Amino acid sequence: MIAIGGKTTASGGKLKAQAFQEATEYCLSKGKNVQVVSTQQSDMSFGRDPSAEVQFMCLSDAESQRPNLQRTPDTIIELRR
Repeated sequence: MIAIGGKTTASGGKLKAQAFQEATEYCLSKGKNVQVVSTQQSDMSFGRDPSAEVQFMCLSDAESQRPNLQRTPDTIIELRR
């Protein structure tokens, strides 16, 4: 995961692009391909600095053909008996 934020005039989108670039460079330095798992960004607002986060995996060519990704649930259902 790469997270970028802090006092800057850049937008959340620009920070996310920077995080994508860093993730790509990191994986390429290991001889692998980048597979993005999830992203988040927030723009500057009153009392809040812009930020961006990219979660990723570095996969070999064989692994990147069919990555075994599981979607993060956005709803949890609890059954009580």
